[in-house]
Amino acid sequence: MRNDKSPASAGEPRPTDVKVKITADGGHRHAGIKHPKDAVITVTEGDAQLIIDCFKVGERVEAK
Repeated sequence: MRNDKSPASAGEPRPTDVKVKITADGGHRHAGIKHPKDAVITVTEGDAQLIIDCFKVGERVEAK
C-alpha cells in the first residue's frame, strides 16, 4: 500500500522559541523539570505567554 500524503505537520511553521528568565523565588516547573530562580529556559511563544502573563513567574530575555 502506498501513501502519497504528506505528514500533517508538513508546511506548518514551527513554533518560535523564546528565552524566559525564571523570577519566582521557588523556581518554576516546566516540562516536568524544576528550574531554579534566575535560570534562563527556552520555550515556545505560547508557553512564554503563560509563564510571564498568567503564572507571573518569569520575564522575557531579549536577544543582545
